Amino acid sequence: MRMRSILTAMLGAAALLALAPATEAHAQAARYTVHVEPDYIEVEPGAQIPFKAVLLRKGERTYSKHDWQWFAMNGGRFQQGQKTKLAQNIFLAPSKPGTYDIEVTTDRAARLGQKGKAQIVVKAKAAAPAHEHYLRIVPDAVQIAPGQRAIFQAEFCGCIRRGGVRWGGQGGSFRGAAYYAGNTPGRYEIWAQAKQWRAKAWVEIAAPLHCARIAISPESHTLYPGESVRFGAQAWDQYGNEFAGATWAWGAGGGTLRGNLYTAGDTPGRYKVAVRELSSNAVKVAWVTIKSNAQLATIGMDPLNAELKCGESLQFRAAGFDQWKNPYDNVKWEWGASGGTITAGGVYTAGNTPGRYRVTVFDHVSNKAVFTWVTIKPSGAAHIVLGPRISRIGRHEKVQLTLEFFDERLNAAAASSVSFGMDGGWIDANGWWHPRDCQPGRIYKIWAVDDTTGARDEVLIYVRRGKRPYGGR
Repeated sequence: MRMRSILTAMLGAAALLALAPATEAHAQAARYTVHVEPDYIEVEPGAQIPFKAVLLRKGERTYSKHDWQWFAMNGGRFQQGQKTKLAQNIFLAPSKPGTYDIEVTTDRAARLGQKGKAQIVVKAKAAAPAHEHYLRIVPDAVQIAPGQRAIFQAEFCGCIRRGGVRWGGQGGSFRGAAYYAGNTPGRYEIWAQAKQWRAKAWVEIAAPLHCARIAISPESHTLYPGESVRFGAQAWDQYGNEFAGATWAWGAGGGTLRGNLYTAGDTPGRYKVAVRELSSNAVKVAWVTIKSNAQLATIGMDPLNAELKCGESLQFRAAGFDQWKNPYDNVKWEWGASGGTITAGGVYTAGNTPGRYRVTVFDHVSNKAVFTWVTIKPSGAAHIVLGPRISRIGRHEKVQLTLEFFDERLNAAAASSVSFGMDGGWIDANGWWHPRDCQPGRIYKIWAVDDTTGARDEVLIYVRRGKRPYGGR
C-alpha cells in the first residue's frame, strides 16, 4: 500500500510538470490567430479566387512582414505557389465539382499550431442545350497587379478551344490568350471571338503598391547637450505589408542630423525630428527634449581695477557663464571687500585709508569666486595751481592769491583744505598777500600745500623800491 501511494504521488507530479508547458503553449497560441478572407466561396470549375490572409495578435491586425505558407488540402493549386512573402494568393479551382479546403499559416503561427482555413465549393456548370452552341471565357473574372499576366481559355460547347479565337480587351494587351495588365488601375472588359460567337470576362487591375503608412522610432527621447540618438523609420503598403521602396528625408531642430543620427545642441528645450517618405510625401514627427546640464564655469566682474577716493562709492556687477560660454543666470552672488564696505547688491564704499584693496564675488553653489583690485586714493586734489605766478608790487600794495584744484587727469577737482607758507609778508582771510615788514628789492616765495594729498605749488613776488604803481621801474 505504501509503495502504491508513492507511485501515485510520483505520477501526479509528472502530470503537473507536463501540464505546465502545455498550459503556457496554449496561452501563447491564444494570442495569435490567422484569418482568411473570404473563408467561404462558391465558384465554377477553373475559377481563380484571390484570397488574403491576416495575422491577428489579441484580435488586432499586425503589419509586420511574414513568410506565408498556403496549402491546398484536397485539390486545386495556388498561382503564387505554396510559400510566398505576400499575404495574397490566387487559388486555381479544379475542374471537378466538389468541396475543397485550403489552409494558410505563417512561420510564427505554425510553431503555435495556428492556421487559417477557408472552403471553396466548386459547382458543376449548367449543361448547354444540345441544339445550342455557346462560347465562354475561363475564368470569367481575375484580379491582377499592373504589369502582371493572366492566362485565359476559350470554352466552346463545354470544350476548350485553342485555335480560331481572337482576343481583345481594355486596360492592357493580349498575346494569344495571355493578357498583360497595363499601369492604370480599374475594372476592364475583355472578350473572345470565335466565328459568330462572342464571350466576355472582367479583369480588375489593382492599384500599384504605394506607401500607405509610416512610423518613426523612438517617438520621443530625452538628451543632454552633445548626446546622440539614432532614429528609425518604417513604411507599409496599402495591403499592410512592409513597403521596401521607401525613400526617406530627415529634418530636425535644436541639434544636428547626420543621416538619421541626431546630436543634441546646447540650448535646452523641446524640438521636432521629422521624417518624410518622398514617394507618398507622408510625414511622421518625433520629439526630442534637451535638458540643461550647464554649470557655472567662469565669472566676470565689472569694473576691473577701479580707483576711488576716500568715501566715494562704486557699483560692481558680476556675470556668470557656463562651459559653452553662454550666460548663466539665476546665481545668488555673495560680495566681500576690504578697505571699505560693500552691500549685497555690489555697491562698494571706499574707506578713509588710502591703499590697494580687494573686492570679491562668490557663488556658494559652485564654490567659484573672482576678485578685482580697488585703489583708494586720498580725497584731496592731485595737483594745485597757485597764482599769480610772478608779481611785482610796491611796499604798500597787495596781491590777490588764487588756487585751482585738479585730479590725476588734470580735470578740475573740488576744492580741498590747504595750508600756506611764505618767507615774508602775511595773508589775510580773503586771500590777499600783504608785503608788510618786507624789504624792498627782494623776491619773496609763497607756497600752498594740500593737507590731504600733499600736492604743492608756489609763486614768487618781487617787492619794488619806491612808490611807483605796479609795472613801473
